[in-house]
Amino acid sequence: MLTAVTWAAAAGLLALGGPIRVICAISALAVTGAIVAIQPEQTSNWLGYGVGVAAFVAALTVPRFALIAVTSGLAAWMLAAPFVTPLVLGDPTLLDTLPYSWAARIGIWDYVCAEILQAPIIGHGLDAARLVEERMIIQGVESSAVPAHPHSASLQIWFETGAIGAALAAASLLVGGWTLAHRLRGQRAALAGVTAAFASLGLSANLSYSLWQEWWTATLLLAGALLVAVAKPSHDF
Repeated sequence: MLTAVTWAAAAGLLALGGPIRVICAISALAVTGAIVAIQPEQTSNWLGYGVGVAAFVAALTVPRFALIAVTSGLAAWMLAAPFVTPLVLGDPTLLDTLPYSWAARIGIWDYVCAEILQAPIIGHGLDAARLVEERMIIQGVESSAVPAHPHSASLQIWFETGAIGAALAAASLLVGGWTLAHRLRGQRAALAGVTAAFASLGLSANLSYSLWQEWWTATLLLAGALLVAVAKPSHDF
């Protein structure tokens, strides 16, 4: 939740202007970073927050380009995930060298990528991951091949809705990024917040969580609502 709402808080303070508010914005990011850093075994949160900070700073420098680059990158990964993942993580020795949580993810992704090819066009149906009965053994621990969800938004969309769903999701990211970059033209702080949110939550979504969990959907909607509040009203936004 903190990694979702902190970008709007920092962007809002920057948009108001003044040295005190700039200091408060930096402090907000620092406090959130400190809280995330002390969470045990929450690597996806650390990675998501770090990427978000980098995107926030980049968007302050090149606002529209940074947003389009982030959303285009997420769209590209959406289309490429089931084909690139096995190439990057296909080395079986990784399963013995990584911490169990990450080794388990690789096992899940490997299974899901193989199953995607069995129904590549329309997928296996919504929430099909919950019906998987196959088992896997990672580092001596037996578990479901897909415990509840694939731990990757891109792979979940492919697995459940196939290439059609992945293409629609990628198109939404591309159109959304270009539209926001146009409508937030000149609003550097708002663009920084939006870019950081896409980068941070996009990375987290591709490492953890299920797309259909209510709390996750609510978190995304809350982050979006707060960022809309930061943007200055205009005739088309």
